[in-house]
Amino acid sequence: MAVSVVKDGRILMAKGYGYLDTSKRSPVTNRTLFQISSLTKAFASTLLLKQMKENTNFSLYSKLTDVIGNDFKFSEDLWTQNADLKDLMSMNLAIPRHDGLRLTKSVTRENLLSLMRHFKPIYVFRSTFLYSNLNYGIVTRISEKLAGGEQWENLIRREIFDPVGMSSSTFTTSNTKEIETTIAKGYVVENNRLVEVPAEFRSTYSMICGSNCIMSNTEDISKWMMLQLNKGFNEQGKPVIDSDIVQLTHRPWTLIKAPKLSSLFSQPVVPVSTTEFSYGLGWKNGNYRDESTICTFPRPFHADPMEWISLKVDKSQESTRPLPQYEGVYSHDAYGKLSVTYNVTSRRLNIEFGIGKWTLFPTSTPNMFYGLAMGILQGIWNLNNIQFDSTCDKCSINSVAIGSFEKKAPPIFKRVHVDSFPACPNYRK
Repeated sequence: MAVSVVKDGRILMAKGYGYLDTSKRSPVTNRTLFQISSLTKAFASTLLLKQMKENTNFSLYSKLTDVIGNDFKFSEDLWTQNADLKDLMSMNLAIPRHDGLRLTKSVTRENLLSLMRHFKPIYVFRSTFLYSNLNYGIVTRISEKLAGGEQWENLIRREIFDPVGMSSSTFTTSNTKEIETTIAKGYVVENNRLVEVPAEFRSTYSMICGSNCIMSNTEDISKWMMLQLNKGFNEQGKPVIDSDIVQLTHRPWTLIKAPKLSSLFSQPVVPVSTTEFSYGLGWKNGNYRDESTICTFPRPFHADPMEWISLKVDKSQESTRPLPQYEGVYSHDAYGKLSVTYNVTSRRLNIEFGIGKWTLFPTSTPNMFYGLAMGILQGIWNLNNIQFDSTCDKCSINSVAIGSFEKKAPPIFKRVHVDSFPACPNYRK
């Protein structure tokens, strides 16, 4: 881990602790790069607001169809006709996050815009905070469109990194081979040992970029913190971002009704309560006191990471029907194709989607399976809710829902390659 402390316009501390990898045991320093994940969103919102103020007549209240074009649509007309940039950046669209979509390289910033029409909202328009990384994938593409197609990474470097002095910061989507020795490796726990998260997962999962693709170190991120505290001025006192833009990103726009953080960091679980009550534009707002022992996270305040990702599977459980009957290619309008195959050697079903591969194990629920990840996603993304469906007990399987891709609205993949269809009521090939 790495820690930086900023006060009164000065960096008081920027220091690393531990190792950036378990094999070479190279020490973490103030120059070690970490993926800053969703902190990237504040950069994305700042860039877009800066672009709009300097080069366009758009505002936060501009309709998305006016900014993107009339061919952009949501699944509901109310959203298409009224959703604006504020709704998008403040997580107020009520459309589930569908993070499973990011496992496939076929989803790009360019085609993401056309895929949004396939995702239905689950709450009333503008009624509920619902976090979504796809929102900031759209923000990323809008910035590129406003810049005549220039890559988002180049825009961030020119408009923010360079004037702020963040000379070491980069992106998971860039070629990182030359700086690989300075990047802190990510790990998961599997079978009581640390397993490194592959770089391919890191780059594929962050391809839409504005949601989570920036990598930085304590030296650089301290300068970004000072920019926020100094209302847009860098450490040399030069203006980089207009103060009204900084204030707009910090302003509470959407109420967080049931914040997750409060359950982890509230008295009496921790000495000092920490709360989050609203979402700005890439920032969460809340209260925090610095006397906390939060540095010991996850223990004793949360379960071990192993408990988050482990999947207890009864490998003796029999399937409802012969396993080869589930084989086939399944398709979803946004996610694309998913394949289910039967391995005659292991006598197990396998699922492949994007960079993911899973071995399936039946549950006691008819036509439901667990999926243990193999290869790139091993230990990272198991599937605990795979539900196949048919219109009658003796009919062919016609779809599969993957709850682990989006638990609030599981995507349903329809079967497109089936050799035979037993006759049954209300079923059409």
